[in-house]
Amino acid sequence: KHLALSVNEFLWICKSLQVDILIGKKVSEFKNLHESVQSIALCRNRLFYQKRRSIILYDDIKNDKFANLYDDEGAVIKIITAFRKNETDKFIALVEQLIESLVDIQVVPEVALLHFDSIMASVMQILSERNEDISHVLEYYAVYKKVQNKTNIFELGRLLVEFCNYCIDFSFTSLRNDSVDIVTKTERYVNENYSEQLRIADIAEHFFVNPAYLGQQYAKKRGCSLNHYINMVRIDKAKELLANTNHKIYEIAHEVGYDDSNYFSSKFVEYAGQTPSEFRTMRQDSYKALPRLY
Repeated sequence: KHLALSVNEFLWICKSLQVDILIGKKVSEFKNLHESVQSIALCRNRLFYQKRRSIILYDDIKNDKFANLYDDEGAVIKIITAFRKNETDKFIALVEQLIESLVDIQVVPEVALLHFDSIMASVMQILSERNEDISHVLEYYAVYKKVQNKTNIFELGRLLVEFCNYCIDFSFTSLRNDSVDIVTKTERYVNENYSEQLRIADIAEHFFVNPAYLGQQYAKKRGCSLNHYINMVRIDKAKELLANTNHKIYEIAHEVGYDDSNYFSSKFVEYAGQTPSEFRTMRQDSYKALPRLY
């Protein structure tokens, strides 16, 4: 260890280099040197959890234990979900919790890296699903891959958060440039799924955007709320069914996405100015001439 300290001091004073020094198992014969080489693996495991440059002797840590298995209890899925929903603060908090858990359990570096890679790969997949050019993101990821085996878990955690923050900013920039298109896509989605339970949160998740952002963009581009548009589509579809089928009113309510027929009737009056029964009586034969609401 004295020699290691001297080498470390020399490199710093003469070369301005800070290095880690790992010293393997002490052996008595040259033929057993391979045992010393193999023991470096344990030193590397310990180094992974050191916040500063270190001198690590195998004989000092030979009784240390590192876990080869780790159950994250859904932590990675929660992190990816937070990213998908653009919940930046929640995402960062979850990453920090994951790192704390990995440090507490002292997993081998390979297991920790596997979890980090899983998060990054999923983030890039989400961006790719949004039809975005992720070439700049891939360059950022390549830089991370170059250093992941040369630093500690704390630095890797910082790089992971930086990477995903970059991806969130990148995604928001793309969304701002594509705000008109997201409104058009949303309307198309509503027209194709009006018979299902449509919540703004579910639509936003389908397009990998924040619900508040989607609602704001829709109101900005169309001058009305997204819920207003959903109701317009449903009532217009209900008019078509009332005019061209003999389905009962409660059946039509379910067919256009309303679970409660009374609520459907109240919405119909709000948007059409008359009850479903009144509309059917008056328009049974003339629906095709009616203008659409949207």
